[in-house]
Amino acid sequence: MFLMPLRHAKHKVRLMEIGLGCDMRYGPGASVALWKQLLPDAELIEAEFDAACVARAKARGHLDGLRVVTGDQGDARTLAAWKEAIGPEPVDIIIDDGGHKNSQITASFDA
Repeated sequence: MFLMPLRHAKHKVRLMEIGLGCDMRYGPGASVALWKQLLPDAELIEAEFDAACVARAKARGHLDGLRVVTGDQGDARTLAAWKEAIGPEPVDIIIDDGGHKNSQITASFDA
């Protein structure tokens, strides 16, 4: 209902997902296939706490075509660095499936 209208947007849609899934048994980036199917022309940005997991996944070629930022979403300095890394263009969709503590969710929402 919310994402499908963006499939036909006149601008390049930017989707950011907080929580790449490094701590899941199926491994990092499983939801990326869905985002690519729903929004094939979107720029995908993933954020993940576990930088070592991201490095391993990149080395295996699992994160090709994605922009990935790492760090603790509950840390204001990390969030500022993410904003700098992804640039000033608006992000159309942010899906927060990272840390599940209220402080983490609030910090990223406020940022």
